[in-house]
Amino acid sequence: MTHPTDYFMHHKHAKQPVGMVGAVTIAALAGVAAGVLLAPRKGSETRQQIKDRIERAKQRSEERLAETKTKAQQGVDKLAHKADDIQDDVSDAVTEARSQVEDAATEVKTRTRKPTPPAMP
Repeated sequence: MTHPTDYFMHHKHAKQPVGMVGAVTIAALAGVAAGVLLAPRKGSETRQQIKDRIERAKQRSEERLAETKTKAQQGVDKLAHKADDIQDDVSDAVTEARSQVEDAATEVKTRTRKPTPPAMP
C-alpha cells in the first residue's frame, strides 16, 4: 500500500522531489483546509480562516527553512575547519618526514665517504 505523500515525493512529472518536509506540509495544509471547509461558518469567514492558516503555515515553513539553512551552514563551516586542521597535520607530518629523510641521507653520505688520500709531497 502506498502512502498519500508518495505522490508528491516521487511523482514522475515533478522537477525535483518535494521531500518529507514538503510532503508533511502539503498533507497538513490539506487537513486544515478540509477541517475548515467542513466547519459550519459563512463563506467569507471560512475563506479568511483558510487564508490566515495558510499564512501561518507559510511563516512556519519559512522559519524552519531558515533554521535548516543555518544548521547546514554551521555543518559546512565545521567540516571546512576540520579539513583545514587535517591539512595542517598532513603538512606538518610531511615536513617532519622530509627532515628525517634529509638527516638520514646526510648520515649515509658521511659514513660512506672514502677517506681522501694524503697529499703527495
